[in-house]
Amino acid sequence: MYPDGHILTTATIYWVTQPIGSIIRAYKNAHLYPEPESLWTTPAITVPTSFTFHLGDHSSPGIDTPEQYDAAIRQGMTPHVYGDLREVNVHQRGGHFGPWENPDAWVHDIRQTFRPLR
Repeated sequence: MYPDGHILTTATIYWVTQPIGSIIRAYKNAHLYPEPESLWTTPAITVPTSFTFHLGDHSSPGIDTPEQYDAAIRQGMTPHVYGDLREVNVHQRGGHFGPWENPDAWVHDIRQTFRPLR
C-alpha cells in the first residue's frame, strides 16, 4: 500500500493545479456523446485482455455487484471489441484509484492475466 504522504501529495497536486474541469469534461462528454457502434474497434483487439474493477468506484451507474460488472463487460464488449477477453475481476475493496487503494488485488490480477503467456 502506498504511504499516506504519496496519496496526499497526489491529491494536493490535483487540488492546487485545479484540472478538475477538464477531467470532468471527459466523463461528461463520454455520456453525452457516446461513440456509435460503427466506430467501435474493427477488427477486435486480439491481445489478451483483462479488467479489474473495484466496487467502491461508482463511475458505472446501476452496476453494484461483481456479477453485474462481469455481465456488462462480456455482453457489451465481447467479442466485437475484445476478441481475447481473459478475465473480469471485481474487488469489494477499492474505488476509482484502485491501484493505490487495493494494490495487492491489482498486482494479483495483472499476474493472473499474464502468467499463462510465459
